[in-house]
Formats: sequence, C-alpha cells, structure tokens
Amino acid sequence: MNPTQSLPETYSLAWDVNMNRDTRLNILLQVVGAVWSLIAGVGLWWAFLRLRPGLAADFWLPGEILGWLLGFVLALVISITLHELVHGAFFWLFAGSRPMFGLGPGYAYAAMPGWYFPKRKYLVVGLSPLVVLNVLGLVFVPFLPDWLLGPVFWGVV
Repeated sequence: MNPTQSLPETYSLAWDVNMNRDTRLNILLQVVGAVWSLIAGVGLWWAFLRLRPGLAADFWLPGEILGWLLGFVLALVISITLHELVHGAFFWLFAGSRPMFGLGPGYAYAAMPGWYFPKRKYLVVGLSPLVVLNVLGLVFVPFLPDWLLGPVFWGVV
C-alpha cells in the first residue's frame, strides 16, 4: 500500500496522536526522550572515543562555559532542524507531496495533514532521523577538528 489521501470505506481508526490535545502523552514523550538521550549519549561517547582514539574523555567539556553553552544551543537548534528535515524528506519521498513543518510547546514537527501512510512506511519516516543523522555524524567524527567535536557530539545525541 502507498500513502493515500482517501481511505477505503472499510477503514477504521485504531489510534491517533495529537500532541496539542494530549498533554500527558507530550510529557511522557519528553521524559522518554530524555532517558533515551542519556542512553544514546553513553553509546555515542563510546563510539566517538573509538573513532578518535587519542581524544581525551572530556572532549565535550570546553574550558569556557559561555563557549560550551553557545555550542550546545547551536547544536540543539541545528540538530532539531535537521531531524525534522529528514522526517520531511522521507514524507516527500513516499507521498510525493511537500510536508508541513512547525513548532509547538516543547516540540518541533514535520507533518502530512490529510495523508495516510501504511505502518511500515510510517515507521521508516519515524526512524529515519535516528539512522541518517547518527550515521552522518559518526562518519564525520574522524575528520572534524577537536573544537567541533563537542557540539557535534551533542547534536548527534
């Protein structure tokens, strides 16, 4: 089945997600995301240290706190933007139509209002940033200057 804008008459909705309507789900996803970030951070720290064997374990903590904060915020903004763009690229790839992008309280999103996706293609759309951005981030680690490793680390996490 391909993405469609019209459902068969036999279709029945099993479940939907509306982040504006379901505050508890929004909070739950924020907590799960924070826990996942800690787990991913440990795994990616291990990978960074393997890709740059001579790198000190504290590479992600620069000397200046202002520089660290600026790098962290910049990495966060860039990674969130890239994350949603990857979702959007896969939406566009599967549906052939331009997605909608936006910001909500505590989240950013790429969406395809009026489109219905089969489960497997929607899973690909959902997991694509995890795969694409982690692979790209790790591919560049061996070639980056030391001063960029901290922001890239936080961006990949």
